[in-house]
Amino acid sequence: MAAKPRRRRLAKFFGQRPDPRASTNMQLAPRRLEPRRMLDAAAGALALEMFDASSEFVQAGSDFAPLALSTNEAAAGANSSPANIQIQPMASIDENGVATLELVFEDADPLDSHTVEVDWGDGPVEVFNVPAGSQFFGTTHQYMDDDPSVTSSDVYTVNVKVIDAAGDFAEASAPLTVNNVAPSNLQIAPPAPIDEDGVGTLELTFDDLGSLDSHTVEVDWGDGSAIEVFNVPQGSRFFGTTHQYLDDDPTGTSADDYTINVRVLDDDGGVIAGSATINVGNIAPSNVQVAPMSSIDENGLAKLNLTFDDPGTLDSHKIEVDWGDGTVETLNVAPGSRAFSASHQYLDDDPTGTSSDSYAVQVRLLDDDLGEVEVDPVSVTVNNVAPSAVMIDPLAPIDENGVAVLNLAFTDPGTLDAHMVEIDWGDGSPLEVLPVAAGARVLSANHQYLDDNPTGTASDSYSIKVRLLDDDLGAFIADAVVLTVNNVAPANVQVLPTVTTSNEGALVNLTLTFDDPGSLDTHTYEVDWGDGTTATVGAAVGHSIAASHTYADDGAYTVKVKILDDDGGVGTATATVNVANLAPTLTVVGNPTVSEGSQLSLTNIGSFTDPGFDNLLNVLDPVNGGEKLETFTYTINWGDGTANSAGSATIDVMVGVGTPTSGSFDGQHTYADDGVYTVAVTVFDDDGGQDQRTFQVTVSNVAPTLTVVGNQSVDEGSQLSLTNIGSFTDPGFNNPLNPLPG
Repeated sequence: MAAKPRRRRLAKFFGQRPDPRASTNMQLAPRRLEPRRMLDAAAGALALEMFDASSEFVQAGSDFAPLALSTNEAAAGANSSPANIQIQPMASIDENGVATLELVFEDADPLDSHTVEVDWGDGPVEVFNVPAGSQFFGTTHQYMDDDPSVTSSDVYTVNVKVIDAAGDFAEASAPLTVNNVAPSNLQIAPPAPIDEDGVGTLELTFDDLGSLDSHTVEVDWGDGSAIEVFNVPQGSRFFGTTHQYLDDDPTGTSADDYTINVRVLDDDGGVIAGSATINVGNIAPSNVQVAPMSSIDENGLAKLNLTFDDPGTLDSHKIEVDWGDGTVETLNVAPGSRAFSASHQYLDDDPTGTSSDSYAVQVRLLDDDLGEVEVDPVSVTVNNVAPSAVMIDPLAPIDENGVAVLNLAFTDPGTLDAHMVEIDWGDGSPLEVLPVAAGARVLSANHQYLDDNPTGTASDSYSIKVRLLDDDLGAFIADAVVLTVNNVAPANVQVLPTVTTSNEGALVNLTLTFDDPGSLDTHTYEVDWGDGTTATVGAAVGHSIAASHTYADDGAYTVKVKILDDDGGVGTATATVNVANLAPTLTVVGNPTVSEGSQLSLTNIGSFTDPGFDNLLNVLDPVNGGEKLETFTYTINWGDGTANSAGSATIDVMVGVGTPTSGSFDGQHTYADDGVYTVAVTVFDDDGGQDQRTFQVTVSNVAPTLTVVGNQSVDEGSQLSLTNIGSFTDPGFNNPLNPLPG
């Protein structure tokens, strides 16, 4: 029957309402329901759009319950449209590859002719004719690029429309994945070696299947500069550019290889990387020009000025300068500069002993990549400058044997000069030459003045002369300075022992000591012994003197000592000598015999000695008693109770020092009765000293002498009365004081 395009048909289902548990997946055999076709179970109708007259279908369904179906079809002159386009799944391809499209479709009219419109998704729609009666179509299409950019692959929707001769059509679509293909076969031409600051050339080729791809080239030149990005002309597979290498790097090599890293990128993220090496050689500095150097004084600054060339604009440079004085410096040149200036202080002209010296300054210029150039030495003359402005501090007076301190200061710009100071101290000592400490401009010198000279003055002045010399013939004579040296009197005079105990007539030994800083002084001494005798004087040998004296009599004597130096200085001291009295030594006669009543007369009944003696000069110091004479008394106790005999003894010998005084005395006595009597003899000196000795006197009894009357006659028987019939005499007599018994 004739069909009109796009007629809607409606199939209605009559009967029981479907069980809601039943499947409503109605199918048109042998196909499933197409999209946009609706089964309305509530209305009991299935609407089918664009059903053509040639379509054949079977309604079938099951809801597991009885269902009565009926179909109400209205059709008039309907054309059968193409339907059921089945597109063979399309394999993914790479860009610039060819995609194959194959499809089948259905059309109820087997003789219909068809055209196929294919929208490949990358440009114009292509139209193809399908042979009449064929329901198969196949073709190919080249995808030059995956699009859009920046993706590694893209999915194109291939839309297909099959149109029959009546204009009815069916549509279908299928996806196609087009993959980007990264650039490949990167070939980098080896860069030619260059010198620093030169320009290196980079040339490369590559392949890329994506003929529509755009490309960029990233270049990392390997020198720390920013990565550069270049656009490759569309469609080109060649790239070339240049780059200036300002330096060979790293530092410390005469040449360096830089790795140039290259990445070629397409617009879809595809990339290929490669690298090449370029050798950059260092160029040593050159054309060094050193300006002549002016002469200077020691401690002055010499100026070194030079210029040079070096194409290595990033090179850093050092200047090694051997200044010729033992100093070698390595100095940095300011970055980018090709001029250099340096100063050096020459502390001294050297060698020693010359008024000026010439130093050869050697210069070596180095870059940071082993490049170097050494230039001819340049000479600088350094002149010595003599020391000057010697200032000597005023000298304070000192005492003899003291130390004078000479402080001086001076100037000399030659900081490395060695200096000597010659000092004439003015006392006849040898000229003293003293070194000044290295680098110092002051000197302190000490000198001991042992004496103020000449002798006989309390102080003396010395003129001190100073001459300062450096080690390069420079000299300066300073004004003389005057020093006063004072005499110092002997001091700390001591008499040892300070208190002495001795005996009269004995030798007293004293030691005199003193101090005197004047080690060249000569000394004398005086000792006043305090007893009026002549003082002991003498020359001192050293500072210890032995002195001795014999005192005639006891007493407390003050010894006064003077020590005199040769410049009028006097030191004094005193001491006390306590002289003790010594008792005389008594000798008595042997034991005599005498008759009672007879006088016993003994010459030198006692004799004695005594160390004391007369000193008629002892008149000045009453403390010692002022005794001038040595006198003696005696007593004799005869042992019979009678009064003692007493008297002054006779001085027999009085010589003085070294000879004891000797004396004696006599005694007479008559004993009243016989017996043995002990006689005690005592001798006394005038200072209470005494000595007692005893001896025995044997007194013999003497018989009385009787005288009788003459012959008498008397009568017997008569009393004879005789007066003084007998008379007698006897030398003995009564002594009622006699202690002896009987």
